[in-house]
Amino acid sequence: MGLHLCAGALNQAALARGQAARAAALWLLAAALFVGWMLLGVVADQVLRTELGYAGAAGLLALALTALYRRGSPTASASAT
Repeated sequence: MGLHLCAGALNQAALARGQAARAAALWLLAAALFVGWMLLGVVADQVLRTELGYAGAAGLLALALTALYRRGSPTASASAT
């Protein structure tokens, strides 16, 4: 849950920087990866598979949103010049 909350905070930063479309694309990608993980059935126990998939997708999303945050915003770099 902590990874999901981190992703949510980073998402707010992306929205504030005018990167809503990119952030939304990352959320959709994380959701697709989670669904793909669930359909693969690599882990037999459904509850454990869900827990691992949720943590993995939230972690990847947080990492991706961190990379988006570090990249900066197009509007901030344009106004800095």
